[in-house]
Amino acid sequence: MLVKTYGVGPKTIILIHGGPSLSNYMSTLGCLLSDKYQVVEYSQKGTPENPTANIKELTLSSHLNDLKVIVESHKNKPLVLIGHSWGASLALLFIAENPGVISKTILIGSAPLEDGASKKFGENTQSRLDQDSKEKLLAIKNSFDVAKTDDVKNVLMQERLRIIGPVYHFDPRTEENFSNLGWNYSSFVSSIDSLWDFIDAGNISKALKNISDPVIAYHGEYDPIPLEETFIFLKKNIVNLKTSVIKTSGHFPWLEIGAKNEFLSQLKNELDL
Repeated sequence: MLVKTYGVGPKTIILIHGGPSLSNYMSTLGCLLSDKYQVVEYSQKGTPENPTANIKELTLSSHLNDLKVIVESHKNKPLVLIGHSWGASLALLFIAENPGVISKTILIGSAPLEDGASKKFGENTQSRLDQDSKEKLLAIKNSFDVAKTDDVKNVLMQERLRIIGPVYHFDPRTEENFSNLGWNYSSFVSSIDSLWDFIDAGNISKALKNISDPVIAYHGEYDPIPLEETFIFLKKNIVNLKTSVIKTSGHFPWLEIGAKNEFLSQLKNELDL
């Protein structure tokens, strides 16, 4: 497992990236926090930096076990989890299984954990695409349907990510921060399917109701992952929850030109409590 530790401070922050299988972007948040805190950043299995020969290994349990290894090796200071998108789901399920280990869990742009939010997410994404982008995405889908190898599929889905990326931001210039974003589509499918198997089995609410540790959820007002549905679901299932809406922000509030200063101020204030 590829783990980077940097910064010095009284608390250790473990950054959990999204995707699944996206990489090379959480350091943009870590570097903004490392002046006051120790930051631990890791590449989950299935990313280009931490590939696995056996895609079937990429289950929800395997991801949670890997996170537990990192947590166990950094217990010398109070621990804070910051999970983004899919990483927010991992953070929540980790503290559900391991109460009292983490002092605070912070969610940013939480991924959908129920069908209604997932459906609305897809609708929001489609509504923000222009006709040219829709036609390009259709061509990619048609090519993907007849692709013979995972390598070809990964190339096609990397191009899909490039086209769809801007809809995640309030300010389109935010996308300039993701020129080196790596992705492995096969890893994505295996990991996300495992999470949705857990959700479809009716286990997600039960797990979240076990959480007693403090949780803070931030969500960009313009995030295509729907704000209202996401917060309603989290509030219904997590007792010790605070929420904050980040104005003029999409899915990456620490990078949004008009929102990052306010978001970082809120985040650092919360970390100092």
